[in-house]
Amino acid sequence: MKKFIVFSILFLITTIKSYGATEAPISPSDSGKKTSATSEEVSKAVSPNENLKSVISVGLGNDVPSAAQNAAQNALTNVVGSFIDSTKMLEKRVEIEQGVRSQTSRIDTNIKEYAQGSIQSFEVIEVKNEAGLTKVTAKISVRIEDFKAFIKKLAEGQANVEAGLFSSLSTESSQKKNLEKIVIDLINPVVRGEVSKFEVGKPNNLEGAREEISKRFIASYKMENYAAQTIENGKKELLTSLDKFVAENHPRLGVYIPITVILDPSFYANALKTLENVAGDKHKYQIGKQFETYGYMANVDMVLGLGEIKGGLIDGDMYLLKGIDSLIKKEFYWMGYLDKAFEGSVRGLTIPDGNKKAAIPRLNIDVLDAADQIINSYSIESNLGVRTKRPVVEKNFIIVPDFIFEGPPWNLLVSIPSQTGTPMIVKKREFGILILVDDVTLKNAKEIKVKLLPN
Repeated sequence: MKKFIVFSILFLITTIKSYGATEAPISPSDSGKKTSATSEEVSKAVSPNENLKSVISVGLGNDVPSAAQNAAQNALTNVVGSFIDSTKMLEKRVEIEQGVRSQTSRIDTNIKEYAQGSIQSFEVIEVKNEAGLTKVTAKISVRIEDFKAFIKKLAEGQANVEAGLFSSLSTESSQKKNLEKIVIDLINPVVRGEVSKFEVGKPNNLEGAREEISKRFIASYKMENYAAQTIENGKKELLTSLDKFVAENHPRLGVYIPITVILDPSFYANALKTLENVAGDKHKYQIGKQFETYGYMANVDMVLGLGEIKGGLIDGDMYLLKGIDSLIKKEFYWMGYLDKAFEGSVRGLTIPDGNKKAAIPRLNIDVLDAADQIINSYSIESNLGVRTKRPVVEKNFIIVPDFIFEGPPWNLLVSIPSQTGTPMIVKKREFGILILVDDVTLKNAKEIKVKLLPN
């Protein structure tokens, strides 16, 4: 009993720690009470919305990212104490700790607003170095109802009740729903482009871009084991079609813009850690290995890959997520037909509200002058026949894809070649846009901006 009391005190001291303006610790039992005039005023100032609770929290770590994540965990732990008493927190400490970690796995000091999860916003107020550690003070806004529902599932879905069929099924159902939420929180930000950034290379004419385009085409077709002569013929056909496009639109000039879309490194690291923890099994990706051989059975298991392109080859792991396939398809009803969904033949990547809005954002390219005024703008829809893995010719531009994956080349959730519908999140994709410009644009253009626009 003494050991339990000591452990309880240590647990409360070490895990439930959040700071107000005076940096006074707030315990679960004190949550909601007036600790001081200053802290009450701060609470009012930072929590204007009844559905949100904002907390000024401090975290420690070896570096800024780890300290920021610790601050977010401390904030959520403090909020838990406002609707779950200390006894329940002690009983369910492991489940609650894991739940809090899952909700803070995407925290990044470079990202302030979050569309998914319990945390709506994370704003760094101060960073200090103390005794060899990094100390981050941050303002965290928590979606109360979402977080409360999430934590109560953890606390109630695994309650210590008498063993039996219904209790075991309830626990299994709760675990599946938690896994489902984790996977949804991994996929949604990638599909929406919330965790992607663009790097724009130096614009070039088609003649100067030939080598880059050829190199990407050859690497892709070698990956799929095409014969050397077939690859060479395909490359010539590709370059000829690009030449023809430029020639037919003379006197406008063809300008090639190389673009790289990159997954946020912190998000990728957290996704890797999360999948390693929750997956029932893992297989190394192999070219040509079919979806079913990873253990998939309809409405039983889901497979999600995580990887990158190395030396022209796909390098990644396939994670088997047990029991959530049917649950996930309620959120992503196109998931089992990812290749066809990109084409738009299975209701496509659309929101089921009758408006047929594409879930994948469209790409927007602005050509700006020295005064940051838009000279030319190109809006590229996400469903422009990209299932073919071939260049897509429009009136004023050509999309030159990476020739590896189907779907919009700026999307980092891909359908793996030769594995119908198998999704993989990739670190990076390289593609290009061949745009047509006139002499005035060419003379005045000073900057090119690439961004995503929701549909």
